[in-house]
Amino acid sequence: MFLRGEFMNIFSKFNHMDLTENEKILVDFIQNDPQAFIKMSASAICKTCYVSSSTLYRLCHKLELSGLSELKVQVSSSLTSYMQEKKNFDYNYPVKPNQTQYQMTHQLKEVYEQTILS
Repeated sequence: MFLRGEFMNIFSKFNHMDLTENEKILVDFIQNDPQAFIKMSASAICKTCYVSSSTLYRLCHKLELSGLSELKVQVSSSLTSYMQEKKNFDYNYPVKPNQTQYQMTHQLKEVYEQTILS
């Protein structure tokens, strides 16, 4: 299903999936509060998102994961790169007036890193 498989983090996979409305609600919850998702039980997740447990496990199946625990591991391992990617960054104007050469090169490095992460 996923061409890049292991190289693509779980948050990138979410963006490339065909999801039902209830699965989208789950994905939105995971993306908005991944740390809370990792700590919650299946029933707590379902109550919070107002979805059934079958929806949660169907999402795991679509992601080709064995279950909720594997989904939590994937979210946890992808969290650092996702937070870096989510960081507010102005791609149109990465360099500001009056910056030193070091600051400009650092900003351009950030642009390249964000491009690779995306």
